[in-house]
Amino acid sequence: MTKIGIVTVDYNSGKETHDCLASLEKLKKDGLDIFIIVLDNASKEKFVLTEEEKKKGIVLIRNEMNTGF
Repeated sequence: MTKIGIVTVDYNSGKETHDCLASLEKLKKDGLDIFIIVLDNASKEKFVLTEEEKKKGIVLIRNEMNTGF
């Protein structure tokens, strides 16, 4: 099985990030072990994973300072 990591960066764009995560769930995953990380880049509006996203194993990392991309 091929392992793939997907990292997405959030900065004050929670709705768009949740939409992105929902879209990633629709990927064809046959033969793939996919893990997803959301990096909150010091958003003023702190990004929060839903309970469903947490259950799917999505990881949230929060930066204290915006370091850009």
